[in-house]
Amino acid sequence: MAVDKRFIIRKMMNLETIYVAKSKVTHEPFVEYSEENLGDQVYFFDTMADAQQFIKIYEARHYPMVVAELKRPQHKVFFTELFLIGVDTIVYHSGNEDYVLKLEEVAKMEAPADDGKMPPKKNDVLQLTMIYYLQELRRPGVPQDDPERVQKLAELKEEMWVNIGRSRFIIPMIPAEGAPAENGLKNAKVYLVKTPPTEKAPQGVTVMPIFSDLWECQKFFGNKKEQIPLAVVPFKSLKSALVHEAEGFILNPTTKGYLIDKRLLPDSEPVK
Repeated sequence: MAVDKRFIIRKMMNLETIYVAKSKVTHEPFVEYSEENLGDQVYFFDTMADAQQFIKIYEARHYPMVVAELKRPQHKVFFTELFLIGVDTIVYHSGNEDYVLKLEEVAKMEAPADDGKMPPKKNDVLQLTMIYYLQELRRPGVPQDDPERVQKLAELKEEMWVNIGRSRFIIPMIPAEGAPAENGLKNAKVYLVKTPPTEKAPQGVTVMPIFSDLWECQKFFGNKKEQIPLAVVPFKSLKSALVHEAEGFILNPTTKGYLIDKRLLPDSEPVK
């Protein structure tokens, strides 16, 4: 018997709490490509027990995950935001059934206007390739020299870097006193953050935060009320935007936190 998807969607959206399988390493919903469903899919559940059973299976395969609770007032916004990370399919587990839904059946998002000059509102292709690479890279307890995994990581990294090279990035600025914000990076200070200590860098590393889209930038600054001037810099000009105190950039620090070492940056055109 055919399932009425409209009924399933109404049921899901009317739940007081939806449980989401979330990656600990990207701080985003766990995403998996399904050849069967031909989609980049995320997983939702109507009970905590079912969600915990799901992540238990994946954690046994060394994918660190957690169950996130999504309350009813958040449902519509959350599903809409999935467009921003490149997801197109939802797997909703209810009872003993998995219902496969296309995201566009659940939520709508108009393609944002992009004139090539304003801060990008969406970069879903880069977001998705970052998620796939980092979910695989940050699996603890897996052999680092397994040839098949090394090859897979190399392919995922190459795809991600192709999209990094095609992107424009948002750099938040601290305007110098008396200088108009529209003067850009030449007359402004930039934000700097310190990475957590590691074995190679016990004191951490000073880096500049950059963002793939406005959504990521907003998550970083939270409820900050004052207007923050933003510069938009293509990848080819990133090196010119780097201040001497920084050893590189951290891309989308609130979620994926991917470090871009300054030594990896090509000699670039000056920032205008």
